[in-house]
Amino acid sequence: AGYSKRANSVVCLGADGDPDRIVRIEAHYGRHGQPALFRLSPLAPGWLDDELARRGYTVIDPTLTLTNQGGGTADPDWRAEATASAAWCAAYAEASGIAGRHCATMQAMFARLVPEAAFGTLHVDGVPAGWAMVVRDGKLAAIFDVIVRPDLRGRGLGRRLMHAVMAETAGRTAWLQVTAANTAARALYASLGFTEAYRSHYRAA
Repeated sequence: AGYSKRANSVVCLGADGDPDRIVRIEAHYGRHGQPALFRLSPLAPGWLDDELARRGYTVIDPTLTLTNQGGGTADPDWRAEATASAAWCAAYAEASGIAGRHCATMQAMFARLVPEAAFGTLHVDGVPAGWAMVVRDGKLAAIFDVIVRPDLRGRGLGRRLMHAVMAETAGRTAWLQVTAANTAARALYASLGFTEAYRSHYRAA
């Protein structure tokens, strides 16, 4: 626990105006040895962002949610599995700079997914070079954890990886999230036809 902001954050919905709920949430995090973390999207009540700021919470990782109606091109060097193996999690963690001690937690989280998923690896010259996961739920397909091995970046593999990933979303509206500061990824996604749906950010204690 603790390595993933999205999985470890409170997702704020509705218009409940009870500031005491913040105290209860902070207590819950405290019992688990974690600082409180809130994710605020357009669905969050308007008063909450101001209240968290008043309490000293800082804004981190402003994020864009992007959508795309198109599909991609199947790549013969893309191999996907329905479950996240220990090897897939370890390779993804290494490429992402996630500490190896989190791999077991990561794999356990993925094992609890209810919708159909694909955990894919793009190979270059027979060597794993890029990773991503797709979660298909009804008419939507969520794209997560897109990463190219650091020593292979700058060779157009991100675009190739995304084409393979998009092929997994055929017939669905694909969506993904990217931090506002990641201008290179945003430019790639825009060139592939992704458009902004909404913005969100985190407030951290």
